[in-house]
Amino acid sequence: MPRTRSETSMVCQNPQCIYYLTFEGREIVKNGRNSAGNQTFFCKHCGKYFCETKNTPVYRSHLSKEEIKLIFRLLCEKISINGIIRVLKHHEDTIMRYLRRFAEHAALINKYIIINIGVSEIELDELWSFIFKKNKNLTENDDITYGDFWIFTAIKRDSKLFICFLGGKRNSHTCEKFINLLFDRMELPTPDNPIRISTDGHHDYQSAISKVYCEPCVKYGQIIKEKENGLLINIIKRQIFNEVDLSDVSTSVVEGYNNKLRQKLSRLGRKVASFSKTVEGMIMALNIFQFVSNFMDIKDGQTPMMREGLFKKSWTEDDFLNYHFQL
Repeated sequence: MPRTRSETSMVCQNPQCIYYLTFEGREIVKNGRNSAGNQTFFCKHCGKYFCETKNTPVYRSHLSKEEIKLIFRLLCEKISINGIIRVLKHHEDTIMRYLRRFAEHAALINKYIIINIGVSEIELDELWSFIFKKNKNLTENDDITYGDFWIFTAIKRDSKLFICFLGGKRNSHTCEKFINLLFDRMELPTPDNPIRISTDGHHDYQSAISKVYCEPCVKYGQIIKEKENGLLINIIKRQIFNEVDLSDVSTSVVEGYNNKLRQKLSRLGRKVASFSKTVEGMIMALNIFQFVSNFMDIKDGQTPMMREGLFKKSWTEDDFLNYHFQL
């Protein structure tokens, strides 16, 4: 008699299947290994076969797993794309292909796992950069994406979780989209358990926050740092929504993370040749940084996701490369 195929925790990777990425109700069985040595699976619902690397960054890869992990490690450090090309002696298209794969995979992980984050103290800030050329060098025929590019970042103060980011021009439209993204990632606050937000004095925050959160559910304060000739001369804290303990109004954690971004990503340097040439390249690098910061970077024995109670251990490069989504 033929041997019965063994059950598995894998979900169907066929987008046309009604049980695509769905754990409940799936019927997936193992079906041997392919010529590359990867486990293959069979879905009884759609009748399709797929291998274990489907929908991961290593799918149909001609490089070894160790080479792929090395590319990932180098992309997480302050090394330009051209620098990685010189070190590994791979073609630019190869490095960019893996950058795109890593970024897409990281973006999905960030989107589907960083949700329903507990209400707490949140710090918001903006980080300046530029795309292709600085504002002072722009001409009327340049692409509208060129010039100043502001990265809005949100950090949860207690766990140091990098909740979300959004890039764009420093205007009300970008700010409102950013606050909506923050709202989607967090649990709903209540008057008894309000969200506590600290920002700098950027004027768009107040209107954006008031459009998303009802006033009884948010405590919001601003910290304004006055500088003269590049030196800090005064700090002003002010209450915006509800009674706020001004001693708790601070953006020091998120400012520290923004500094970490500049230290980790060469494209965020103020005077470098490795600046981003496209918005897509900038966003891809930020997606990878957000994943690594939340899931892999250990401080005081824990990652931010471990402090949130979402995982019991830090992720490894293998965990990232082999991760499959389940809805």
